[in-house]
Amino acid sequence: MAGLSPASRTMTRAGKLGYLPMSFNVGREYLAGHWYRYMQGAEESGFAADRNEWRVAHNILVADTDEEALDLAVNGAMGKTYREWMLPGYARGGMLPAMVPELGVTDPDDVPIEYLAEEKWLVGSPDTVIKKLQRDLDASGGFGKIISFTFDYLDQPERYRRHFELLGTEVIPRIKEITHRTEPLAELGRPAGIED
Repeated sequence: MAGLSPASRTMTRAGKLGYLPMSFNVGREYLAGHWYRYMQGAEESGFAADRNEWRVAHNILVADTDEEALDLAVNGAMGKTYREWMLPGYARGGMLPAMVPELGVTDPDDVPIEYLAEEKWLVGSPDTVIKKLQRDLDASGGFGKIISFTFDYLDQPERYRRHFELLGTEVIPRIKEITHRTEPLAELGRPAGIED
């Protein structure tokens, strides 16, 4: 069951029902709140949750260099999708403040795609993508599965194929053994913005 909004009550429901949790990583700042909500539901129903089963869907683009990955993300299908569809949709739903709280914006035209690629998305060389992923793991307390969004790169198939090659040969082998301890709710600090 997937959660999107900060302090998602859907995540509480997922925990109560023992469903596998999934978060759309719109902003790493509220991932810890998703897990907290999931644990609230799980402990209320007596379900033994496992942080390593938590899935997070993310924008990922790997290239041989940071510069190439940034160009492919910003000037390719990922950037176009965000400029033309995702950011306007998040704005209509009031989600831009959750997506980029540090920018203090509500207008999608005020969110630079370059900023998203550099600060929010897992975009870069294999080393950079792993460093960015670690930043998300640290902010969230850890999750066990990552799901990559896909984009229509029919105009650049070789570059996009290379992304999948690097993801499969350089990134996944270095992260696949990462595991996390599942703390009881009493050990989790209440994340900002979580109120009962």
